[in-house]
Amino acid sequence: MNLTNFAYGGATTDSDVVQGYSGSKGDMPVPGFIQQINRHYLPNRSPEDIAALDSTLFAVSFQGNDFLFDTSITTEIVLANIERGIRQLIDQGARHFVVLENFDIGTIPYFQSNQTYAHEMTAVAEKWHQGYQDMLRRFRREYGHPRRTRGVDGESHVFFNCNSNRPETKVNIAFFDTFTLIRRLNRPRHLRELGIIDVVHGCVDPSAQTGCADPKSHFYYDPYHMSTKIHREIANGFLGVL
Repeated sequence: MNLTNFAYGGATTDSDVVQGYSGSKGDMPVPGFIQQINRHYLPNRSPEDIAALDSTLFAVSFQGNDFLFDTSITTEIVLANIERGIRQLIDQGARHFVVLENFDIGTIPYFQSNQTYAHEMTAVAEKWHQGYQDMLRRFRREYGHPRRTRGVDGESHVFFNCNSNRPETKVNIAFFDTFTLIRRLNRPRHLRELGIIDVVHGCVDPSAQTGCADPKSHFYYDPYHMSTKIHREIANGFLGVL
């Protein structure tokens, strides 16, 4: 299996609308989702890439950079950018997608230091999550009916699949409900099973550039990102259905 990563750390869904930044000092502008498609993916496609589109899976994931860089941006704009990029890829021949929906960004340590702000961002995240359901319904009307699978643990899985019922397009779009999965992992029973005791602080303190004594006990790696252990659970979620 060949993996090609066109993503940029700190990217937004459209850098012409909200500019994202990366780098050690956070001052390096990076292309957004739309720009990654137009400036990096499409111009650099080889004939072999185009020929392999029917067996290529595109993964699309944005988890809140738009809101970090511009608190006035709306969920409607962010979702419209994501849907626009997906449809553009479909127009260019892409046929298989998995969309990782957002999680509750109000729970990250960066926002947990201010509970008022944390509650506001949770409200944004919930609205964003609901917007993905509206997007799924739009794609469902075009490409078929969603199926909800069951995971290896027997629970209703967080994976929906809009299977194509139009042979002329044959587009498959799967939605991974990251929001539900992360909330499930935050339940006391799952935290005990994972050996996690800290869901408020990141293991790494960027200002001091130091790590914690026991990184395996932390839900978050730093103020913004989840730990390796949580990313492993997300990966296991994929393995349960792919």
